[in-house]
Amino acid sequence: MRPEVWASRRLIPLTPPWLPGPDPFGRAHDQLDLPVHAWTVLTHNSALGRAHRDLTVRNAFGDTCEYALCPATEEVADPDAVADRAVAAAAPSATVPSRHPGPAT
Repeated sequence: MRPEVWASRRLIPLTPPWLPGPDPFGRAHDQLDLPVHAWTVLTHNSALGRAHRDLTVRNAFGDTCEYALCPATEEVADPDAVADRAVAAAAPSATVPSRHPGPAT
């Protein structure tokens, strides 16, 4: 994760404790000269959903789905775009498909 990308944003991705450093994706690409392929899932995040219930998907009964951030809200849609750009900037020649639930735009 690159902290400068997320400055002043409410939704900040959490860094998994098992990662060996802040940017293993970029390191593999830049230092090791490895082809990099990744897959991002941008709106499934239980930790952020629990912390920001107002930004989660709600079912027909009004219950929150804490694992699913709602892509119809700007605070979720904008970080998705930021995340896509951050990954693309980290390794411009990498293959990185993104998965966004909801209608295609």
